[in-house]
Amino acid sequence: MSVKRPGIDTLAAISDYYGFDLSFEELGDFQSAVAGSMAIYDRLDELAARLGRKYPSC
Repeated sequence: MSVKRPGIDTLAAISDYYGFDLSFEELGDFQSAVAGSMAIYDRLDELAARLGRKYPSC
């Protein structure tokens, strides 16, 4: 996994920082939506591995 997915605690801290009042259920929904979008980064890692290339990590 190239990009670490944020946990509920991290999402709660971010939402508090920006003044959002999200319930635990809303945070879970957002976490699920983000996970789907971030799956593309896993695919890019797979393709890079097939090519045998190493890229710097951030």
